[in-house]
Amino acid sequence: MGRMRRVISYSVAPLLLNLVLVSCLASSVSAQSEARWLATSADRSATRLLVVDDKVEVRSADQPNHTVALPVGTHVEEVVATDSGWVASGIVPRDVGREILLLNASGDEAVQLTVPGGRDDLIRDTPTVLVQDGKMVGMMWLEGRDDATFRVQAADWIDGEWRHRHRVTGRGPGSQLALDATVLADGSWLAVWSRFDRQDDEIYWSRRQGGEWSDPQRVSIDNEVPDIVPSITSIGNEAYLAWSRFDGEEYRLMMARFDGEIWTDEHVVGAGGSLFPSWHHAEGSLGLVYRQAAPSAWVWMEFDAAGKARRVAITEGVGSQRPIPAVIDGASQLLFPEGQPKAVTWTALP
Repeated sequence: MGRMRRVISYSVAPLLLNLVLVSCLASSVSAQSEARWLATSADRSATRLLVVDDKVEVRSADQPNHTVALPVGTHVEEVVATDSGWVASGIVPRDVGREILLLNASGDEAVQLTVPGGRDDLIRDTPTVLVQDGKMVGMMWLEGRDDATFRVQAADWIDGEWRHRHRVTGRGPGSQLALDATVLADGSWLAVWSRFDRQDDEIYWSRRQGGEWSDPQRVSIDNEVPDIVPSITSIGNEAYLAWSRFDGEEYRLMMARFDGEIWTDEHVVGAGGSLFPSWHHAEGSLGLVYRQAAPSAWVWMEFDAAGKARRVAITEGVGSQRPIPAVIDGASQLLFPEGQPKAVTWTALP
């Protein structure tokens, strides 16, 4: 299912004016996200999770069913569906630094899971839960003293405990941020993140096969403009990646396909000012939801089995809070944080 993520700020000095726009949008998307809907349920019904202050309300048809308490100061990063319920991951402050928080929910019960031991540094960030065939199989996260020293880490979840903790990357030449990951049908893990290469941010990737991680590589050719905020999903042994690239004037949404070996078919999919992509699977189709800066709107783009965009729905005048796409009773709708779901109008693409 799609992941609702905290947006991470980027700083590239030569692009100050454009980054002001990114920063403003990031604030509007992320600042209120802890008090808004984060995910639909595994069966794609109208059951949703709402994080409010120090608790998670589990609601169905906009009525609260039960609540789950959270430690004070918890910031929920994402919620992913499992075959028995959902797993919420987040960050909780410590006396010094930050630690990961995991909640595993089944039915009306939610329990806090342990987190991988053997901390290397003060701060853990951006936990990314990995699910295969409806079951949690592992997690990836960032760890370091600060954003500039983050390293990519991973661990397996086997028989109810964490095993095989391993470092995917060491410290980079600059920041490593915006981690996301998916599991392919063959059981391999595919991770993406943004990495500063002393000039700008680039999207890097690594794949885990047979317990070994490949050397991190750029998804695209080295360029002189920022590539930021990647989002990845998989279908079978292929994966789809979306991210935003600065074109000299504004950010545009990009897309590429992983064919099982390499990244291919890189192309532009969003207009100027398209940011913060998030993949979703609904009713057997693949969808991409992203923010459009001007005119202000949320865009839902749907793809066919070959990864080609086939239709798009643009919903304006609905605020900055990220919606969740869903198909309810046969109707395509965007579930927004407040108010009623918004039915969308599709436009076919050539």
